[in-house]
Amino acid sequence: MTNNNLIIDFILKEARIDKKAVEFSSQEALDKYLKDHPDADKSLHSIKKTDTKKELKQKQKELKRQVGREKRGKNFAEKLNKRNLTEQYSSKPAKETIKNLLTLGMDGYRIDRADIVETAKYISNQQTDPDKKKYWTDIAEQISKAKLEYKRHPYIGRLVLYVNNEPTEKIT
Repeated sequence: MTNNNLIIDFILKEARIDKKAVEFSSQEALDKYLKDHPDADKSLHSIKKTDTKKELKQKQKELKRQVGREKRGKNFAEKLNKRNLTEQYSSKPAKETIKNLLTLGMDGYRIDRADIVETAKYISNQQTDPDKKKYWTDIAEQISKAKLEYKRHPYIGRLVLYVNNEPTEKIT
């Protein structure tokens, strides 16, 4: 073989590799295409994959989780309303309300931050006064962004919830 033939063979191989394969929406469409194009390489063409069972289960799980959060948030908000805490918290500075909600929710009712955010959103949606509505919307946003961690309190000696590096428990 001469150099020219090697070059031509190389170019032809590269040209075959560069051919684009088609991804079909159904098996019927693929069969029709292969029937219309008998020289087509079957191995290059495929059928679009729909969501796998694992992906569908993951989506369902996330949806259930969100519905559960909303339900727990609503239940927690109703418990706060029964104890008249919603009105008490509305009159306090936001920082104090956030600490109170997180301490009561995470320590008292054993719900997580996302549930408490849903609680604040639920309370916000129940408000008719635009100022209170904005107050509770801001509370929800601040809770979702707050840095939370449990640390040993230097004076009390037990684990205490810290919100943005401030202990939620006061030293008396």
